[in-house]
Amino acid sequence: CFSAAERLSPRSSIDIPTLSTMLSCSRGLLVARQAAGSAQMGGMRHMASITRQETDDLKARLQPWRGTNQTPLRIKSHGLQILQNPLYNKGTNFDYGERDRLGLRGLLPPRVLDFETQKELVMRNLRALPSDMEKYVYIENLHDYNETVYHAILCEHTEELAPIVYTPTVGEACKQFGYRFNRARGLYLSARDKGHMHAAVGNWPHIDVHVMVVTDGSRILGLGDLGAYGMGIPIGKLSLYCAAGGIAPHRVLPVMLDVGTDNKTLLEDKYYIGLQQPRLRGPEYFEVLDEFMDAIRCRYPNAFVQFEDFSSDVAYKILNYYRDDECEKRSPVCVFNDDIQGTGAVTLAGIMSGLVNMGKSVHDLPDQRVLVAGAGSAGA
Repeated sequence: CFSAAERLSPRSSIDIPTLSTMLSCSRGLLVARQAAGSAQMGGMRHMASITRQETDDLKARLQPWRGTNQTPLRIKSHGLQILQNPLYNKGTNFDYGERDRLGLRGLLPPRVLDFETQKELVMRNLRALPSDMEKYVYIENLHDYNETVYHAILCEHTEELAPIVYTPTVGEACKQFGYRFNRARGLYLSARDKGHMHAAVGNWPHIDVHVMVVTDGSRILGLGDLGAYGMGIPIGKLSLYCAAGGIAPHRVLPVMLDVGTDNKTLLEDKYYIGLQQPRLRGPEYFEVLDEFMDAIRCRYPNAFVQFEDFSSDVAYKILNYYRDDECEKRSPVCVFNDDIQGTGAVTLAGIMSGLVNMGKSVHDLPDQRVLVAGAGSAGA
């Protein structure tokens, strides 16, 4: 069973005899037994009557299967558990050998659709939708039940799908996040988990997390405080990291750190899925954040932690604390703030390119007059 993780990262495959090779060997053994049985029935004269062509055919059938250069993954899930796990589910792409081995016979339609046909069908359905928001809902539903196809089309059609999966469509998706919430993805930690952060982080089933994107929902794009609805940002950003950066989907973790919201509309909305309380400030806020970071330090000491869409009043403090000050007291954590460092790096690169186009050197930058308009936290 090939999962999305194995398609993008062969390193995660387990070094065991492949299921396909084992199956080929069993088939070859059956052929050999059939040949032996025929010999016993017909005696040596029957054996002598086997032609060279039949011998060559037998040898060909005994060769190991060479359908792929990737090692299948041995999984513990079985039957419906596989179909309900988006990392393992391949939908109608399971062939009958896999259906028998994995307990899927009778649980899927009889027609086996190959991977290319599945991708073609998804893009056909996607392009038929009239609005970007409907396309977003469709592709995220695919994300929730078949990550193999999801990441494949995202890799192959990045230019077309990036504006759907992330900005600008993700802004509207975040505003509607609670109304279309039907399946949890990532970690949802809140101020109510204070004192239990280590247990909560330990509930995440994957032990090999390399990258996590964390937000508190306080400054989502240009929309302001969206509280728990800001979870759409880490999910969308990590999808692009998997597609453009080649990170295996099971090695990323979106995190919502919910400390309340100051958005009056959300505080009064009976359908809001986050904490309906004023946003924590000061020491209370940093105590929750620090316990979370300590849990990450213990469970995923080598993970890359990206702070995303934190409001400017705390973004610099958090980055400086965990990047510099905290390293002197406890083991360091690799941290990054995209709104400060990412946007700043891209903006600086644009200015340097502009200087080159003006016939100047990058060393002339101190002599230039620069107007900062926007640029988020990086412009502050």
